[in-house]
Amino acid sequence: MSRVDIRGTRNRLIISIDENEAFADAYNDLVDRLERSSNFFKGSQMKAVVKGKEMNHSERNMMRELLEARYGFKTLFLNPTEQKNDESVKFIKGTVRSGQVIETSGHVVVLGDANDGSEIKAGGNILIMGRTNGLLHAGYPDRNDAIIAAFRMESLQIRIGNIISRAPDRKRYRADVPEIAYIKDEKIVIEPLNQKSKML
Repeated sequence: MSRVDIRGTRNRLIISIDENEAFADAYNDLVDRLERSSNFFKGSQMKAVVKGKEMNHSERNMMRELLEARYGFKTLFLNPTEQKNDESVKFIKGTVRSGQVIETSGHVVVLGDANDGSEIKAGGNILIMGRTNGLLHAGYPDRNDAIIAAFRMESLQIRIGNIISRAPDRKRYRADVPEIAYIKDEKIVIEPLNQKSKML
């Protein structure tokens, strides 16, 4: 594998960095390769998924500055541990009842509702194929690129990584409108889940 491998899909740019390479060398290689295709990438509104090499806070900020400020990408990071977690999915058939706690290092898919008083804690993403009033924590403990999606998002509190979102005093209901929650600018954003969703 070269220092940086770049693959494009319909709406994503997958950037794989060799974990054995020095960050500075890989970063400079990425700068050069993106610059050669700058006219193609600028204004594309694609999402960039960076994986392969674990990076510290400063290195991630450098990547965001390059990918977001210069090219307008929405950037997601997957470190090696997170990539392993992505391989496992826990399926729950039926309702997650009050007092029930679901915990896993991977993703969680609930084929039903999550009742008030229930708790779901996932290292990856959470998908509720029904109504949720329970506490949801995706990306546990500190994976901020995880998402939560539900057919009816009615939980009073959700968490993604180390960010917490509480419902407003007046509870909102959007009948028959599935929603997705994700982190943007250090805050949890909840929006309708459809073909126009920024996360798709």
